[in-house]
Amino acid sequence: MPDSLAGYPLLSMLHQTENYTVWRAYDSRNHRDVVIKTITPSVRKLKRALQGLEREARMGLKLYHKNLVRFESFAIDGVKSYLVMEFVAGKPISNWLNENPARKADLKRLLMEAADALAYIHEQGFVHRDVKPGNILVNESGELKIIDFSISIKAGFDFRRLVRSKPKISGTRDYMAPEQVLGRRSDAQADIYGLGATMYELLAGRPPFHMDNSKKSMQQHLTETPRPVRSLNSNITPEAGEMVMAMLAKHPQNRPAGMRQVGKRLQEIELFSDLAP
Repeated sequence: MPDSLAGYPLLSMLHQTENYTVWRAYDSRNHRDVVIKTITPSVRKLKRALQGLEREARMGLKLYHKNLVRFESFAIDGVKSYLVMEFVAGKPISNWLNENPARKADLKRLLMEAADALAYIHEQGFVHRDVKPGNILVNESGELKIIDFSISIKAGFDFRRLVRSKPKISGTRDYMAPEQVLGRRSDAQADIYGLGATMYELLAGRPPFHMDNSKKSMQQHLTETPRPVRSLNSNITPEAGEMVMAMLAKHPQNRPAGMRQVGKRLQEIELFSDLAP
């Protein structure tokens, strides 16, 4: 492990893939921890990795919302390229809820904040494309941050223009919208599906679909209807169950019209029967 990177003392490695390595580092000027994402030295396809890092940086540096991870700086210089971001000391929202069941009354507020942040992303012309519990972090004070824009794109971008022979499939299998599974054009509706799958897991205790075989799991998003949420948790209100199932509609046009509508509907309903007036 190197001692420093781009002038930041490194504290630990957080994550590493074939293309990228993510570090926790210390910002001595501002006396706080930061995250640095850089190119893995052994990367095989440097040009593609650089394009991905630059795309993430160009998007993230344009976004300013209290519930989105803050991007701070970006420098490009081959394998020495790096992206500096705010360090978020939080847990995935699913872990937070499991460890704090008495705070389930806060879940509605947190989901409204997530919907507001995603609506803001959409209004800036982008799609997150990897909305899942692991990318929605909540700290001990109950503050929420959405992270990881590594596969985010401009709304309406169609990967089939670049890859003619085989569709480009990106996302996390348990939360991928059908159109993502098919490698088709992605817009805000893909994030609505992802948030719906996230809500399903938070309310029912498991994702709408999951199999050890990734291909079969993704096929379920295309062809199968998940069990009603209330069949797995009778404490869920009918309104919440209907909302989640609508967000998981196979066809984008059958989901809520936009993330602002999702937030508005969340404000109108209760998630749990024992919290209803």
